[in-house]
Amino acid sequence: GAAGTGPVTVLADSDSDGRGTVSEAGGIDTTATNSAIHLQAAQFNLTGTINSATATTTLEASDNQTIGLGTGAGDIQFSNTTLALINSGALVIGGAQTGTITAQTVATDAQQGPVSLVASATGANVVFSGGSSFNALEVTAKNQIQFNTIDDPAVQTTGAQTYHSQVQLLK
Repeated sequence: GAAGTGPVTVLADSDSDGRGTVSEAGGIDTTATNSAIHLQAAQFNLTGTINSATATTTLEASDNQTIGLGTGAGDIQFSNTTLALINSGALVIGGAQTGTITAQTVATDAQQGPVSLVASATGANVVFSGGSSFNALEVTAKNQIQFNTIDDPAVQTTGAQTYHSQVQLLK
C-alpha cells in the first residue's frame, strides 16, 4: 500500500497512449493529512481501500477511454464493489481525457462524498441507465447528459444535483 504526508498522484499512462494500468491491492491512505488522491490510467485494478479522508479522490481515464459505473459498460469498469473501497470527502470520476461515462445501478453514499462525473473528451456523453443513487451529484459532459426515461427515477440523491451540459431524455 501507499501512505503519505501529502497528495498522492499516479499517472500510469503519462504519455496518453492508451497503455498503463493502476494496480493497487494494499490500499492508498492519506488520512493523516487529509490529502488528495489522483489516479489516471488506461485501466484500473483496484482491490484495496482508497482513503483520502475529507480530501478529493479522482479516478481519471488517460486516453479517451469510456468508463462504466456500477453495471454500466465501459473500457474502464468501476463496479459498486470497487466504489465501496473509496472513502473521500468528494469523488471525481473522469476528466479532460475521459470518454463517455455510463452509470447503471450505481450506489454511492456519504462514504464517497459528493460525486462529480466529468466526460470531457471530444463527443463524450454521460449516460444514466438503470436507477442510480448518489450522496450529491455534479455532471459535466463535452456533448450531452442522457437519461433513460424508462428508469423512474434514473438518478436519486440525498443532496444537490447539478448538470452543466445539454440534457437529453431517452425512451
